This record gives sequence, structure tokens and C-alpha cells, in this order.
Amino acid sequence: METNDEPIIIKRDEFISSVELKLNVLDESPLNKRDSLINKLQGGNQNENYRLDLFLSPIKFNGYRFTGRIITAYGLDENLSFKLYKYRSVFYLKYGRQILRLAENDDYEPFDIVTDPTLINLLSQ
Repeated sequence: METNDEPIIIKRDEFISSVELKLNVLDESPLNKRDSLINKLQGGNQNENYRLDLFLSPIKFNGYRFTGRIITAYGLDENLSFKLYKYRSVFYLKYGRQILRLAENDDYEPFDIVTDPTLINLLSQ
């Protein structure tokens, strides 16, 4: 009987870095921009801080989980810029030149890349 004494290597997720993000709340109505109570009731406030934790997956997973104020993301380049927006009760992460739609969730999901030109123009200003 032949035995193989080579060690088994188990690759794990690799933490890259954390990025603090301020929430940018966008609204069509100028009254809603000024009224912080309405913004709070809508679930967003300009002064809210969120944390983006960047990881590298050994299986090349690209996606995210968004719970509370923490976004755990796989496959994003830490060297690009990040901005977090909320528009019409939906969160968006601007990543370099791409815009990703985020849903609050407990499970990991693939990224949803925004392709609507009007929305891209609004969030790219």
C-alpha cells in the first residue's frame, strides 16, 4: 500500500482591506434633501457611515453580502475609488466607473451591474 505524505493545502478567503463610506442620499425632491427627519424615515441620512470589507476568494467568487452597515465584497479592486449612494430606497456602490446595485441580504449574491444610462448619469456626477 502506497501513502501520499504531501500536505493538504486548504485555501481560505483572504481579507484585503476595509473602507469607510459615507452614505450619499439622493432624492428628486429638494424638500427631502433638506429635511433630515424625512431622510431618516426613508432609511438614509447623509451622515451615516458604512463599512466596505474587501476580500479575495480562492474560488474566484465575485459578489457581496450587505447586512446592517457592513458590506462584505469579493472580487473588487481595492485600488479603485468607492462611493455609496441611496436613491429611491435602493443602495448603489460606485466602484471605479461601474455602478453596482446592492440589496440588503444575509446571503452572498453576485453583483448586479447597473446598465440604465439615466441612473448611471445621475450617480456619476
